[in-house]
Amino acid sequence: MIREYHHRLSPQEALYQAQEALRKIEMESICNNRIHQCQPFEIFYAMMIRAMMSDAQKIVIVTPYGFVKKLSDFNRVLDTLQKLELSQEVVVIDVYKNLYHYEDCPCNILK
Repeated sequence: MIREYHHRLSPQEALYQAQEALRKIEMESICNNRIHQCQPFEIFYAMMIRAMMSDAQKIVIVTPYGFVKKLSDFNRVLDTLQKLELSQEVVVIDVYKNLYHYEDCPCNILK
């Protein structure tokens, strides 16, 4: 809906762009799911795609380990996000107790 409303795209073109983003991260199977049908990590990536489609210059991820409990490696998340070819800067804000999750992580992390 973001591209449809803010960028004046047809519903078909906006849907195509969303499906293409999901395909890039190999999650096109969730395209027609309702939120209660999705796993937390699927919701996380859908939220990232939604943010990607906005006009925001920066995407801020706040405490991802609080939202997606089974994140095993944030670098893997970043690798997946790179497949989306985001034009925005991605910033992670998390609490100090989660610092060890970000060792060797090439992203901006604010504590």
